[in-house]
Amino acid sequence: MALSIADQIALDDALVAPADRLKIGKCNLRLSSDITSKEATLQTLLIFISNTLIEIFNVFGRIVMKYPKD
Repeated sequence: MALSIADQIALDDALVAPADRLKIGKCNLRLSSDITSKEATLQTLLIFISNTLIEIFNVFGRIVMKYPKD
């Protein structure tokens, strides 16, 4: 169902009043870098990445062994 621009504006106005809308503008705000990560989360991520890389390496090795280059 394709809405025209006027229909979309009317629907938007019905859902959220124009006065209640959040204004989003441009800014150069940077996220603070002092956010500390949880060590358990970081460890889980590292384990996941290492297991994925090991699996990719194993699959690649099996392919190379199955189809050796002459």
